[in-house]
Amino acid sequence: MRLKVIRKLVGQLNDTEKTAAFMRIVELRQRMYSELKPDVLLLDPVDLIADHLLLYSEETNQLMCYLRAISAKVCAEYGLGLPIFELMRNNPAYQEGYRKFSEEAIEPIQIFYLCRDPLYRDELKGLKAVELLTWVAMRVSG
Repeated sequence: MRLKVIRKLVGQLNDTEKTAAFMRIVELRQRMYSELKPDVLLLDPVDLIADHLLLYSEETNQLMCYLRAISAKVCAEYGLGLPIFELMRNNPAYQEGYRKFSEEAIEPIQIFYLCRDPLYRDELKGLKAVELLTWVAMRVSG
């Protein structure tokens, strides 16, 4: 397996290698979610400012899975809150939990959108992909 990291694509949109990799992410994510709900489009404001971690198959050189991570600091630079804020909006228990967490956190980071291509289920079997990519995301995001 091979790992590729794309950090904050917004400043690198002229880098054709990175934008092509990003479009593979979009295709995988859209394909996975359209099976559940075909009328949903899955691009959002943090796509261009998040760190994206891509895991490729050595055999086929195809994207097997990916996730993304973004810090509260980066979101604030662009006048955004962490994406989880939208989910917390109508749930006071979540808001209280986040408030307590953020009082102790050095810099909150949200890691989300794990997508795994079912075609690579066997190759990913036994691999702790979530744990691996989460650890790498935290290292990459500081």
